[in-house]
Amino acid sequence: DAEIAAVINAHVTGTLLVTKALAPALIAAPAGDIVNIVSTSGLPNVPLDGTSVAFHVGKHGQAGMSEALRQNFAGTNVRVTALYPPDLDTMTPLDAAWDASPDRNHDRKVTSRDVVETALFAMMRPRNCTLASIVFDSDAGGIYPDGNPRHGQLS
Repeated sequence: DAEIAAVINAHVTGTLLVTKALAPALIAAPAGDIVNIVSTSGLPNVPLDGTSVAFHVGKHGQAGMSEALRQNFAGTNVRVTALYPPDLDTMTPLDAAWDASPDRNHDRKVTSRDVVETALFAMMRPRNCTLASIVFDSDAGGIYPDGNPRHGQLS
């Protein structure tokens, strides 16, 4: 029970409390952006695929919170974007791989650098353009990596 509460608190309560604390500064700034890194686990109908039920619930909570925050900040200078990456290859800016020119093959997993670059892309859009949500996918680690050969065919 404590583990379930900890997972949900980290994903939902913690994110909401940080956002609440930063809200006055975001509203006072000339332009503000909130970018929530949710997960494809927060999307409807995505299989558990080895993640815990608590993780899934927490990510759905983050997705709902992103929508509620978007509505809450409507009419202000604050935009809210939810990013939905799949399970990804993690690296930090301190890793040598971060600066390496990544091989962008079709079957390559999304990396943490991809998520950072996408967040920056969303925040750099003109203020009259809000990217409410961005869903990542890749053949290796994507939303529905079931190997179905008919996926991607239109016939």
